[in-house]
Amino acid sequence: MKEPRRKRFGEMLVEYGLVEPEKLEEALEIQGKTGEKLGKILKDMGAVSKQELIEILGIQLGIPHINLQRHIIDPEAVKSIPESLARRLKSVPVKKEGDQLVVAMSNPLDIFAIDDIRLISRLNVKPVLADEEDIMAVINQYYTMKESIEQFIDELSAHGIDSAEVAAETELEASESAPVVKLVNSIIQEGIRSGASDIHIEPGEDIVKIRYRIDGVLHETMKYPKNLHSAVVARIKIISNMDITVKRLPQDGRKKFEFDGKEVDLRISTLPTVHGEKVAVRILDRDKWGKGCTFCNHTGYKGRVAIYEVLRLLKEHRNLIIHKASSDKIKELSIKNGMKTLKESSVDLVLKGVTTVEEILKATTVEI
Repeated sequence: MKEPRRKRFGEMLVEYGLVEPEKLEEALEIQGKTGEKLGKILKDMGAVSKQELIEILGIQLGIPHINLQRHIIDPEAVKSIPESLARRLKSVPVKKEGDQLVVAMSNPLDIFAIDDIRLISRLNVKPVLADEEDIMAVINQYYTMKESIEQFIDELSAHGIDSAEVAAETELEASESAPVVKLVNSIIQEGIRSGASDIHIEPGEDIVKIRYRIDGVLHETMKYPKNLHSAVVARIKIISNMDITVKRLPQDGRKKFEFDGKEVDLRISTLPTVHGEKVAVRILDRDKWGKGCTFCNHTGYKGRVAIYEVLRLLKEHRNLIIHKASSDKIKELSIKNGMKTLKESSVDLVLKGVTTVEEILKATTVEI
């Protein structure tokens, strides 16, 4: 019994309604003259997106596909193979599942590449299909970040100076090739690449965690040693026009950042904590946040507005406090005397059109 003929790639694109038959014929004619891959020709013609090509190719080959632009990469998985091998095979590990290594590959049918990765990583390999450009972008991003951290640690060890001295003396003159500059750029670039709305850099007792908020969920992606943190914070303050000498007060700044051919706005805040300054970066992608206008800097918002509740201390409050009344009793008395709660203040601003429910929910824990 004969096996059914596997449908050709072009036929599947037409069948799934992604390409018009006329466009396919035109692309095939170009392919006959140039010898280029059909997918590249169709993408260059604007007939189909690269992600649509990957999805159809995955269906044709019967191999899972992955969109690296929307996937959180596990830095520990990336370390499973050296950079030279990743570049040669155009493959990058994205996560570990027990004794299995999930590897994004431009050619997941290359059994020799799979075998090389298995021997080096000592893990079973699960290949998934991904766009070659996206794979190389991840390789550039993650291995550069790792290299920057290692260079920075070596620099500190070689000079025998602590991170505070690095922050105070070297960051103002830092060039684009300096390890701390490359590290900070990598942290921000990874946030943009993964579609994060926020980046959180959170110091602990011994290490600093970097977490990205994607689709409302925080993902921890990497850590770096605590002794690098002062210099990282100083660099971030410099690019966002904050005062690097102020470390015990919160500060706000902003920065326009270019990456992968587009410009995004960064809203940056620092906050003193027990273990050092915490940094929060809001990424405002103009393509996602609407066009706005030049007056609002293409964010759709104009400036900032306070949301607050103010408790005016009365004689009755003092009496309640002296008699150890509950917080509910104190709040009840305050509302009775005209105090607006945080929720009421938020709702008023939304109803007046000053801000949006989405912005309120991002900035506070208020439920509307």
